[in-house]
Order: sequence, then C-alpha cells, then structure tokens
Amino acid sequence: MRLFVIVACLASVLAWSMGGEEQRLPENEPPKKGDAPTIEAWDYFRLTDVGPVLMPMMVRMAKTLKPSVRLSGVWEGEPQNTTVKLDIRVEAEKGGDILIGFFESPDWSAPPKHVRSFPAAGQYTLRDIPPGKYFLGAVMGMPQEPWPEAGHYRYYHSQYMTGRAPKSSGLGVHKSWPRPVIIEENETTNIPLLVSEGFGLGTMKEMMLPWYGRWKKMDPTHLTTIRTLDHEGNPVPFCRIVLLTRQGERYMHFKELGTDAMGYGYCDYIDESFIVTMAQRFFLDPETLTHGYQSIGTEEVYLATDRPFITIRFEPLPKGHGKVAVKIRDQHGRPIQGYYLNIRKLDGDWTGAGDKTSVGLSTPVANSEGAFQVTDLAPGKYKMSVRGFDISAYVTRRMEFTVPREEAATIEQDLEVEAK
Repeated sequence: MRLFVIVACLASVLAWSMGGEEQRLPENEPPKKGDAPTIEAWDYFRLTDVGPVLMPMMVRMAKTLKPSVRLSGVWEGEPQNTTVKLDIRVEAEKGGDILIGFFESPDWSAPPKHVRSFPAAGQYTLRDIPPGKYFLGAVMGMPQEPWPEAGHYRYYHSQYMTGRAPKSSGLGVHKSWPRPVIIEENETTNIPLLVSEGFGLGTMKEMMLPWYGRWKKMDPTHLTTIRTLDHEGNPVPFCRIVLLTRQGERYMHFKELGTDAMGYGYCDYIDESFIVTMAQRFFLDPETLTHGYQSIGTEEVYLATDRPFITIRFEPLPKGHGKVAVKIRDQHGRPIQGYYLNIRKLDGDWTGAGDKTSVGLSTPVANSEGAFQVTDLAPGKYKMSVRGFDISAYVTRRMEFTVPREEAATIEQDLEVEAK
C-alpha cells in the first residue's frame, strides 16, 4: 500500500471569514433589504458551476430509490397536524418525475428524512410531513430504478456493479435555501421550489458514474484502487481524481475518475505508468453559499500492472494570520454592491508533473460599500478574480497579492472593475 500526504499552507476554506454582515443569511429571517443586493440561491446557481454544491444531494436522492428505502417510512408518512403547500416551478425543456427530499442539513451530509414524488410542476398540498426544520433538494427526470450501495470493489467475489449513472433533466432547491423551512403543527407552510436545467453540474458530470458507486466489470490484472481519507482515517467521499499516463519520459493522456461515498475509486484502462496529477476534495459553507476545494498533485510514478492501492490522505489545513481587505468599485468610483469572488492559492508548478498543492474558494458577496475581507490566510501568493452579479454589465477583474510571514499582516486595496 502506498501513501502520500497533503500538507497545504492555507487556512481551512470553511474557516475563512468573509466581511460584510449583509452576506449572512440568518435562520427564519428573509434576506436583508437595503442598499446592497440580496443573495438568492436560485440566481447564484444559474450563474455558477454548482456541481460541488448539488452533486451530493443528487447522490443521496438516487439512493432513496433502493427497494429497502422505498418500503420504509421515508417515502410514506403518517397523517400529521401540518400542512405543506409546495409551489414547484420548472425551467427545463425535458420533464420527468420530480423527486423532492426533505433534508436535515443544507450540505446534504445525511440521507433525506422524507421523500415525495410529483409528476410535474404545479401546486401540491402535503399533510404527512412531521414538524421540523428542513432543507429541500429536488431532482427531475431521474430513472426510477434502484442503485447499489457504494463499497469496496472485490473482483474475486464477482460482485460487479454495472449500468448507467443516474441522469437528471434538472436540479432544484427551495427558494430560501440555505435558510431552512420550518414546518409547525397546526400551521400552513408555503414553500416555493425551483427545478432548473440551468443549475448545471459542470465538470461534475464526468464523475457521475463512480460517485454513485457504479463500477463496471474490471480487469483485475490492471486494477488500480484509490482511497481518499481525512487525517483521522475517515473516508472522504466524492473526490475528483486525475491520472496522467506516461510513456518513457513523456506524459501522454489525462484520465479522470471520482471516488464514491466510501472514498474508493477504481481504474483498469491504463496499461502504462502514471502519476496522480490531481486529487481534489470539495467544501461547502451553506450559510454564505461558499464552496471551495483542496487539491494535491504528486510526481510519484505508479505502474498499472502492479495493481497499486494508493491512499490519499487529506490533512487539515493550517490557519495563518494574514488578512486581505478589498473594496470593489467601478471606473467612476461607485461601489459594486454585489459580485462573485474567487480566490485561490497555488503552490508548485501546476503546468508540470511535480508535487503541488492548491486551495480555493468561490463565494457571492453583497455589501453596500462593495467591501469584503478574508482572514486567517497563511503566508504565500494568491490569485483573485471578481465579477459583478450582472455579468453583462461588468468585466471580470483579476489580481494577485502576497501574504507576508509577519504576524497579523493585512493587505488593503481598492480594486476597480470596469463597467461595460
């Protein structure tokens, strides 16, 4: 068994503090009004790659189609003293049954407590959902067939998993996500929910099959197994793995796969030597609609015919003391009150085959002064890009900055984003 460890020089993505109280979305309250624009998940999902945010929800929903789950109380509830009025809206050319899950967490970290199916968009009334706090996720057009549990691939037991990955014609969330909906006894709860083909999975589509634990029959003589773990040895699910094949001294082709819910990934279509040029895990902070990633690449060479078992261990990211505070304005000096921020730190040569690490985040910012700050940054070089919510009105602005090694170092800068 081979092992390599990631040690990055950046604060944990979820520990980064974003400035501007207007960005926070408090529970049971509508978004704040005023000078700054509000941040709504529906608009955000239309304009960004939401694969890391919604793919885990889609995986959880697919597993509710298992016969054992269908026979449980997840699909059929008892009458309750509650009334839920769903207003399901659809933005998609293709239709299909709409599966809606009632989750207990906005990051889809556990299976839904309740699942209901609807034939099309429309208004529906439910009276069998128990009181509680829920986060609604929806999938439209998913084939109505069971999907196997993810687990270790054992070719000598002939436990092959075959078939196509679950598809969908649209994904959705309730309007106030990531704020919960509260269902109370003797009360009527109105829930608008949008299912849209515009909530795209982006590059996540390429990893749908392995993320679901769907593994075709493989050649055991060329079977490479990859396991992704955290620093405590727990599985890290739904990681992106990119392999780079090598012939002699030349690197030839990229091969991409994903790890399943147990952190396993498999490959049997490489005949030569290869390196793990990137292993990537994802983070989600639903409160601020922030998603991020942590990546590593290694120059260690593996031979496919050795049937390697490669363990990738993601260590916690150390916190630093750096802070960047920026005000975003247009060329006339007016604050840009709503924009998307991307910030990343790359160490090593990501154009080559050597060891390298990278961490990044993407988040919407709403602030009447056009200001934001990110704290707890470790020393090093960073790249940042900013584009306005109205992408037709502003160009994308990019900049670089360096966090020095001094304690509590602060970088302050006014950044101009040109209006078109």
